Amino acid sequence: MKVKWSKDGKRLVDGVWDETSALACFICPSLKEILKIFGENIMVLKARGGKQIECEKTKLRTLGLTLSKLKDNSCVINYDKSYTQINKCDDFTKDNIKRLVELLDKYCIVDCAVEHLLLKIEDPELKGLIEDNFKIKIKEDVFYAELKLTKCEGDIDRNVWDDTPYNEKVLAPLKFKRSLLHCIKLIDDGQIWAVKKPRRKYYINWKPSKRIKINEDNIPTSPEEIASALMKNFGEYGYIKKYKMNKENKLVLVSMK
Repeated sequence: MKVKWSKDGKRLVDGVWDETSALACFICPSLKEILKIFGENIMVLKARGGKQIECEKTKLRTLGLTLSKLKDNSCVINYDKSYTQINKCDDFTKDNIKRLVELLDKYCIVDCAVEHLLLKIEDPELKGLIEDNFKIKIKEDVFYAELKLTKCEGDIDRNVWDDTPYNEKVLAPLKFKRSLLHCIKLIDDGQIWAVKKPRRKYYINWKPSKRIKINEDNIPTSPEEIASALMKNFGEYGYIKKYKMNKENKLVLVSMK
């Protein structure tokens, strides 16, 4: 398969413009599951839990997190080690994650929904695919994937979400919404520290909206080969959503597996 890229982000596959796109996603928004799967690879995490706190007003600082009771009886968790905002001893090690979960239980917080996630991923296969697709050379096989929480788009991803065992535990009791984490950006280690944002070349650069139009100026980039390789790093909750352009020149979800 011969693949070429145009300046506006379209792929020319074997001489034909590709009208499909794929997106890697993590189908469970649970904070506890994400901590268990990604651990020390989490660089940035934002999570929110609603109507779970039964104790008096509390402000707790640990592991680089802030946990507070707000007016709407919810808690907000922020974790950021991408710019050394926390001490090294506060990394998400197994012991620290265990301690954090114990603290959540202590304050009657059963679980929280992760809204934003930045993951550090080391993957030689992903490096090779990116080099082949974009015709570039990358020094390291370390990447950063940014994921954001997005509502399910329709029956296809909603049915998969409902069939995921852990999601049932948080849907009704904790009033979680049917939502999943889409990978909206993927970048290599060399660029994230050395190149300013306007000049960065993201290997996945996606705007998570089912109403997005495909035109010469606004094309979401997420090659299927790269999205599939990335998805393998997401464990049992990793899925690929495939899209295709319809007659109205919009991307629509056609399958998920």
